[in-house]
Order: sequence, then C-alpha cells, then structure tokens
Amino acid sequence: MKTVLRLDEPIRQRISLKDKINRGRQLKFSREYRQVSQSELCGQIKGLSQSNLSRFEKGLGYLSDEVLKEIMVALNFPFKWLDVPYIQIKFN
Repeated sequence: MKTVLRLDEPIRQRISLKDKINRGRQLKFSREYRQVSQSELCGQIKGLSQSNLSRFEKGLGYLSDEVLKEIMVALNFPFKWLDVPYIQIKFN
C-alpha cells in the first residue's frame, strides 16, 4: 500500500506524546492565568472551536502552529512558552 501525500493538507510536525501533553498543559495554564475561559478564547480566534481547544489542552487533539501562535498572542504569552517543561506543584 502506497502512502499518498496530499498537497492540500498541512504537514503536521512530528511531536512526541510527552511534548504534546506538555504543550496542552502549558496552554491551559496560560489561559487560566489570564482568567480567560475556553469559550472566550475561541471567540477571539477564527476557526477555533471549544471542543478542539479542550482536546488539545488534554493532549488528545492537534492545533496547527499558526493557530497556537494566534492563541499565545491573544493570551500575551510568548509562543516558546508552550515548549517549557510543565511542572505541577502540589501543596499539602
């Protein structure tokens, strides 16, 4: 069976599951830090649905780098913040 590359589809960057989950957590942290709901954020980004954003934040979905850049601009965070390792601190 041949693999066919469709030219009308964007080539998705290969990213590890660990990095994908990290990006979702960082995005969720950024959004919550700015006190913006998923619905509010989706209203600011053309073509972004709340369900896609939710899936991405859980590490289950995909968002293009272009959409992620728009989101990070809207949240006033640098794009590279998504690749900073997420550290969860638990308080007893």
